[in-house]
Amino acid sequence: ASVIILDVKVGNGALMKNLDDARSLANMMINIGKSYNKKVICVLSNMEQPLGYAIGNGLEVKESIECLNGNGPKDLMMLVTALATHLLSVSKDISLEEAKRQVFEVVKNKNAYNKLLEWIKTQNGNIDDVKVAKTCISIKSKTSGFVESINSFKLGELVKELGAGRKTKDDRTADLSFNHS
Repeated sequence: ASVIILDVKVGNGALMKNLDDARSLANMMINIGKSYNKKVICVLSNMEQPLGYAIGNGLEVKESIECLNGNGPKDLMMLVTALATHLLSVSKDISLEEAKRQVFEVVKNKNAYNKLLEWIKTQNGNIDDVKVAKTCISIKSKTSGFVESINSFKLGELVKELGAGRKTKDDRTADLSFNHS
């Protein structure tokens, strides 16, 4: 890859808790890229609350697939569209407006989804092998209103304790997934 885009998360649910640290990390990554003659673009994005509706690897993969088909959650669609637009703009040396138009087009005509299927097949994978928990817990409010904030870090820690995440890179995840809406 000659152009690399990184989504640097910032907030209570991220490694970088504040903008200064996130900017420092982004600059470090850009400099590493330059030392290897790579163009690195860093987008700082908010991790003060969960992104999308799913928690758990399998559900998050399925949610990402929904994005490639144009049906993902609004907040996740906005982020992946912005990332893809910036990457395409720099890669093809075109305007952000034209890049955004092209991104929406490949989602609409299913080329984005078909490219994913091609990548999976090339790696001898099977999209039908995405594991989702036998039991999914859907958490819905009993009343209407707005959630002012959700502490992403604490939610991530809770889910990890329940077995849906790893505490170390060698841990195996349990067969748990959560869906919030």
